[in-house]
Amino acid sequence: MTGRLTILTVLTAALAATVACTRVPEVDERIAPDLRTADYPKLVPLHLALEDSPTPQVAGQEQQDKLLARQARLKRRAEALRNQGVDEATRRRLNDAVSE
Repeated sequence: MTGRLTILTVLTAALAATVACTRVPEVDERIAPDLRTADYPKLVPLHLALEDSPTPQVAGQEQQDKLLARQARLKRRAEALRNQGVDEATRRRLNDAVSE
């Protein structure tokens, strides 16, 4: 049991030493050169920044309305394409391609 504990301790120490030697990039190295000389952004009070955000219920309802409208447009478009008329040779060629 002491041998396993010693091996575990040595492995843990080796892992800690490996992690300690890892080079972590400095924050300054990650900033693009054009951003280094850029002006600070204008600060806005938080209540003004969050004021325009709709509630999740309203946003969800708006998204659902948009999706339903899109569905209706796509159905109208599909119906128009169906009613457009396709000659018999083209219809056979399309049906053969779909059945493959």
